[in-house]
Amino acid sequence: MRDPANSWTYCVAINTDRPGSGGERTYRDFVMREAIYFHPYGWGGGWPKVPPNFLAFRWAAHVQQINRVLTYEIIPNLQTRWPDIPETDDTIQPVVVYRLGPPLPGTPVPNGQHYRASRLWVLLDQLLTSPTLADALANSKNIGKW
Repeated sequence: MRDPANSWTYCVAINTDRPGSGGERTYRDFVMREAIYFHPYGWGGGWPKVPPNFLAFRWAAHVQQINRVLTYEIIPNLQTRWPDIPETDDTIQPVVVYRLGPPLPGTPVPNGQHYRASRLWVLLDQLLTSPTLADALANSKNIGKW
């Protein structure tokens, strides 16, 4: 039997804004076109301290895509990798950059309730088998350790 902690999935909302309000790509472009996701590293705010094995991305009231994390690295700022991103307080801080595997089958999954931009932890099997994200979260709380 495997440790259920291996299948906790970090579920985030992504939008069509551009990091630093500029550059060539939107946050969604990074995920969908480049199979890359990044978030602040080491500044608190509820971001994971340990990289997750899976990431789920939601927009338009659905989990639209779930990916396995293949690799990750911590870089000093976004400009280290993408010089076209403008320097702002949010973009010049350390970030963790994830390289993503291909999207897993089983999406889209309706949210089932309004989550705004909340970041959520949900078990992968529950996300892939529940009718909504809300159901998957409830089932995950009943199964997993919070």
